[in-house]
Amino acid sequence: MENVHLFELNATSAKRIIKEIAVNTERVIITDHVRLRMKQRRITTAQVLDCLRKGLVREEPNLIIDMVAGKLNLRLFPAEI
Repeated sequence: MENVHLFELNATSAKRIIKEIAVNTERVIITDHVRLRMKQRRITTAQVLDCLRKGLVREEPNLIIDMVAGKLNLRLFPAEI
């Protein structure tokens, strides 16, 4: 596991990383599960991207290590007005 770099991930660092990734939409992968939830909730891709860029992280991230890539499960909420 030479290419794995572990670091402390909290709500603040997770938000910074997500915001950096979401700047370039090609780096955002929307899975089939996400597309299903978007359809159920009538949420557009633009709304998802806006939430990734500007939303609030209200829970500490739960990191799931996959042999291919790390996955981050967390809840994002639209920024409060």
